[in-house]
Amino acid sequence: MKNKGFTMIELLAVIVILAIIALIATPVVIKTINNAREKAFLDDAITLRKAADNYYAESNLTSNQMIPLLATYTNRNVTYCSNRPKLSYSGKNPYSGNIYINKDGTVEMRLFDNKTGKCAVKTKDDKEPHLEKLSESECRLSGKTC
Repeated sequence: MKNKGFTMIELLAVIVILAIIALIATPVVIKTINNAREKAFLDDAITLRKAADNYYAESNLTSNQMIPLLATYTNRNVTYCSNRPKLSYSGKNPYSGNIYINKDGTVEMRLFDNKTGKCAVKTKDDKEPHLEKLSESECRLSGKTC
């Protein structure tokens, strides 16, 4: 009577082949996940820029909003200038950073995401934010007040 089943060599060969496939696929999957995180973070930054534009537009229509506005994010919590309305947007807050709305309506921002390790940067002259590889301490606006 013959034994049915796989030999140890056959099982080891299958395991080695699966390990090689996993070694090849893992970096591709990780890169795809990181790209998706970066894109989601950039989309959140664009949403915040649009909220800042809306805030400025509404401030020209009503007298209860004040410009300039400084929003500061720390550990996903936001603080605003005292007695200023909040930015209205849906989405999650960035980990840290600042958004500043100037009196002329231009928006500046530096927002840090701890999962990607990147900073969404928008200067007065930029139309949209872009990602830069900055540390959390470098990803702050300086000299901006209400």
